Amino acid sequence: VSTPAKADWEIEETLRSDHFQVAKTVRHGFPHQPTCVTFDPVQNLLAIGTRSGSVRIFGRPGVDCHMKHDGDVAVIQIMFLVNEGAMVTACTDDQLHLWTLRQKKPEIVHSLKFQRERITCAHLPFRSKWLYVGTERGKSKTADMRYNCPESLKSISWHFEGKQFMCSHGDGSLTTWNTRIAQKPQAIMMPHAKIGKDSKPEPCKPIPKVQWLFTKNGESYVIFSGGMPLDKAGRTPTLTVMHAKSTTVLEMEHHVVDFLTLTDSPWNNDFQDPFGIVVLLQNDLVVV
Repeated sequence: VSTPAKADWEIEETLRSDHFQVAKTVRHGFPHQPTCVTFDPVQNLLAIGTRSGSVRIFGRPGVDCHMKHDGDVAVIQIMFLVNEGAMVTACTDDQLHLWTLRQKKPEIVHSLKFQRERITCAHLPFRSKWLYVGTERGKSKTADMRYNCPESLKSISWHFEGKQFMCSHGDGSLTTWNTRIAQKPQAIMMPHAKIGKDSKPEPCKPIPKVQWLFTKNGESYVIFSGGMPLDKAGRTPTLTVMHAKSTTVLEMEHHVVDFLTLTDSPWNNDFQDPFGIVVLLQNDLVVV
């Protein structure tokens, strides 16, 4: 009996695993698990850090750059060297990295590891040769002034003249302090607290972050996340903008990770004249 001829559609399988190579061709979508955001007001660049150690930089349409730190680290903070084509990142492994952005593929040009101290925050003033790093041990553990608050402290925002600052607290309150008077705050306010029957303000959610900004005509902006009353179950995340005598509450669809105000001037001791707010949400980016 003769065997039937092989059909034309039958293919001899000769492919092996070493014939294939996986390569990344495109990255699409919003950064997963974002942790921080920063802005270069001169080059108009926005950078977002993530829990997996990635950094995405966005600019004008078509400008989208990605870089990743080695190891299993999260990005705590990103600081642009404004208009210099460089940035500094701080990570959860207590390392600081200086990146150059002057080439197509960004690279780390210098790293600094803190051995016995945990990095909590850092500050890089415009055109400064110094990077200021805060740690949980406090440096030399000496202080020029100490300001004691009864409520837990969440964030601080300086008045641009450097003589006052505003604090946000865990009970939904904002306090304003004069640098020369450490005994008590100049003012205390609870923006969203209603006064109860016992003449006391109702409890509110914490205010994780506040920013205090001024325009050239002397008007102030107080922008903060959280601080809404506790009694409203399932209330959506919010961002509040207080300007002159008006208060605007912006409801967000996702948890507010961070926010920053967009200003024309990169100087900290200048009128800010904010023209927008960038709100980093858990799954989205909102520009107001």
